[in-house]
Parts: sequence; C-alpha cells; structure tokens
Amino acid sequence: MAAAARVSPELRCIPGGNASPRYIRCTSYNFPATSDMAKQSQVPIAAVIKPLATLPSDECQPPSGSSIHPRSVSPNEWLGEKDFTAPPCMVDHGETGPIRCNRCKAYMCPYMQFIEGGRRFQCCFCSCVTEVPPHYFQHLDHTGKRIDCYDRPELSMGSYEFTATVDYCKNNKFPNPPAFIFMIDVSYNAVKSGLVALICEELKQLIDYLPSLLDQIPELFADTRETETVFAPVIQAGLEALKAADCAGKLFVFHTTLPIAEAPGKLKNRDDKKLLNTDKEKLRILKLSLTDSLEEHLPSCALDTESSAVAPADPRSSQQIAGGSVRAFRCRP
Repeated sequence: MAAAARVSPELRCIPGGNASPRYIRCTSYNFPATSDMAKQSQVPIAAVIKPLATLPSDECQPPSGSSIHPRSVSPNEWLGEKDFTAPPCMVDHGETGPIRCNRCKAYMCPYMQFIEGGRRFQCCFCSCVTEVPPHYFQHLDHTGKRIDCYDRPELSMGSYEFTATVDYCKNNKFPNPPAFIFMIDVSYNAVKSGLVALICEELKQLIDYLPSLLDQIPELFADTRETETVFAPVIQAGLEALKAADCAGKLFVFHTTLPIAEAPGKLKNRDDKKLLNTDKEKLRILKLSLTDSLEEHLPSCALDTESSAVAPADPRSSQQIAGGSVRAFRCRP
C-alpha cells in the first residue's frame, strides 16, 4: 500500500515532484498497489482537486526565474527565497502548446522518462514513446535526466500551469474576459433596510473604478416610494447583456421582496392566512413555484420544473437548478 500526504494544521508543503495536497489529495491515505489487490478490496477511491487553493503563509511556490530547486538545497535555504503570494509556476511553450503524449495526451511531468539521448520520451502513464519537438530538445546527464530539469517547472514540480493556446478555446478563438453584473434592488424596502447602502459600500472596496457611481446610487433612490419589484426581466436583461458582449460572466442579484409588480415572472404571495392548514395551501405550494415563471420567460436557463416542488417565495429553487448561490443579508434600519 502506498501512503499519501496528510493535510493538517502542522503540515508544511515544500514544492517538489509531487503536487501539494493543498491542490489535490486522495480520499484515502492508502490505496492498493496492484490491480489484483484493487479488485479484492473494492475500495472506492476519488480525489479532491482545488487548483485555485490558497496556500498558508508558511508555504511557498518556486520564485519566478529561480535556479534553486528545493531538492538541491535545504528547506531553510529554499524557504529563504519563498514568495507567499505566488501562484503555481506558469509554463509557456508558445504557439505549439504544451508537450503531451501522442497516445493518452498526458502532459509533460517530472516522471516522463527521456530516452535516446533526449530525442524521445516515454509516457509514465501509457508507456508510449513520443518524439521530442526540436525546440524542446535538451541533452541528458549521466543519470539520464535532462540537464535543464530543474530549470523547467514541468520537469521538476508537481504543481504548475500551462498557458493555453487557441486550440484549447471554443471555435479556436480566445474568449473575452468574463463580466460581472450587479443587479441591486432599489425599492423602498431595500433602501430603508440599509441593504442598498451596505452593498454599495462593500462593492467600493472591491471595485476600484466605480466609487463615484456607487456613492450616487443610495442618494438617487433615497426618497423612493416604489414598493413593488420585478425579478425575471432583470435576469433576462443580464443574460442579454452577456450575450451582446459575447462573453461569459456571472450575475449578482440583490433583492429583498417578492416580485409582485405587473411584469413577466410575477409571483403571488403565498402567505395567505385563509389557506393555512388546508388542501389549497398544499396545492398552491406544488403548483406555484419560482421556477415556473422563470422557465416561461427565461428558456435559456433550462430550468427543470418537473422535479421542483418548492414554495414560490423560496429563491433557492432557481439556485439549486441553475447553479450559483443565494445568501441572506440582514440589515438594521
């Protein structure tokens, strides 16, 4: 059985040939070493992968352009060059893209074996032999390793990133930067509860180039008397904006009340005291749901209402089916 690294508050990961357990770790600390043992044990194995994990302050990534490798020096000497905020090393092979196995398409890693003087390499996954591109060729030392193995993150590190080429993009076209659209409820209830001011204040700390606009929003709607809100048309407008910009993105919707205004996606208040503890109350909960209205007016969301049986005023219904998250912010008047 092979043992895996344990993740605990006392663990400190030094970059090397294996990926840090902060980025990827197995669900089991031990796993079968042979296929026969795997068949007999019948132990399901999975991996938890977090490519964007935040490293603790006492861990590091290799310094950019550093010629020092953790295997060749002591931990204290290596940690002396650490960069606490550095992401995994970036590897850019230009227009040709990453070096990969011809058969299984595995990416170059420290366990690929170079043979024939460095002109070919044997895949550590499928054992296929692949020609080394001329621009990537390098001589081998007396141990059979490339003499530049410590200068290339993909040959010495377990965690690194490749720069994607246009071949990896949809329609062979680099995507536009993603957009984030903030949709803020500025009704009477939202303004008086302090939600609008709170949202604008928090966004000011996150978005540097919109402070003046965020200062104006609470002032513009300070005297509003509008109590009714809409929801489905707002979502539709956000989707259309992303489509017009030809980019992916995310919608952040902040609202406080049930959308009861006369507009597509209008919902009725379910809290009718006359229906409590009656058969009509159960029927209303089953038939009237937020997803029914959203599916009618937002077909692009592809909501599944057949499996939905939630109350119409529950905003989690759209989140559970279409993705995203719902958070509640309680403000003092």
